[in-house]
Amino acid sequence: MTSDRLRLGRALDNDLSYPEDPGLSRHHLVLERVAGQWFVKDLNSKNGTLLNGQSFEGALRLKAGDCILASRVSLVWDDPEPVPAAATVIFEAPALGEQLPLHTVSLDELLPKDEAQTVKADLPGRDWSDPVSVLVRAGRRLMARKGLTQLYDDTLSLCLEAVDATRGVLLLDEGAGLRVGASRGEVFHISTAVRDRVLERRTSLLVGDAMLDEAFRLRQSIVRQDVRSLMAVPLQTEDRVLGLVCVDSPPLWRKFTPQDLNLLTVIANVAALRMEREHLAAMEEQQRVFEAELERAGEIQRQILPAPFAPTGGLELAGHHAPCHTVGGDY
Repeated sequence: MTSDRLRLGRALDNDLSYPEDPGLSRHHLVLERVAGQWFVKDLNSKNGTLLNGQSFEGALRLKAGDCILASRVSLVWDDPEPVPAAATVIFEAPALGEQLPLHTVSLDELLPKDEAQTVKADLPGRDWSDPVSVLVRAGRRLMARKGLTQLYDDTLSLCLEAVDATRGVLLLDEGAGLRVGASRGEVFHISTAVRDRVLERRTSLLVGDAMLDEAFRLRQSIVRQDVRSLMAVPLQTEDRVLGLVCVDSPPLWRKFTPQDLNLLTVIANVAALRMEREHLAAMEEQQRVFEAELERAGEIQRQILPAPFAPTGGLELAGHHAPCHTVGGDY
């Protein structure tokens, strides 16, 4: 988008012109930037405009991932701001015989054993006024409908705020490898033992003070980054692990506690469930758009078939076209 206004329609004087599409009005819709925000507005078109499968009136603000549908024209709106370069993540194999100074916890240990129990009962000795407010804020921020990219960024921000960490990275498991979904910081050195334990065993890990352990103290990557305390937790749903979140902190900041690990584990679980729902919703939306486009294509194909034949020489003629799917390839 190189200007503040873009108009779409069938007429040739539009910025985006589709004269061959009879379902479009001459001037169908307009995209406008107002006070730094982009809006879509239907120009009282005959057949209307859909935003994410819903008709609307007036102007609506656009967000990343929105789909605009006008007759046969489909526009997918992406964030116009440049995406920052992803952080570098280096996985290091642990030295032979290395034992990590870890505190571990699993999500099953944190969840109530029955409906009568509360989270507070599972985690004694903790003042829950602040963590509860963190979880409430997390729930509110993660419930809003947004694109997955924004959801990854919000999740990492919540994790950093919850445990007062200075750096962090959210990694997504895409089968063939891990992809950076969001990051705060530049280069992250993560032990393959930590990565595999989080992803495969669904275990949250805490290294309280890396400098107190001989293996970590001699690791040059830890020394270069001046990391003293670090945590890694799985982005876990009921069925699978979507990835992991790693956060760390320098020595002059603060040392993470087992309660921090518990809180981070619960937030990551809430976020993972929201990510799964957002992914499914995006797939359903794509399917609805695809089916709507197929139906329009099928209607266009039916319209170009010959009209009923007039009786000729005492004969009655008829034709019928039955495609295997919504749109057929044969005529």
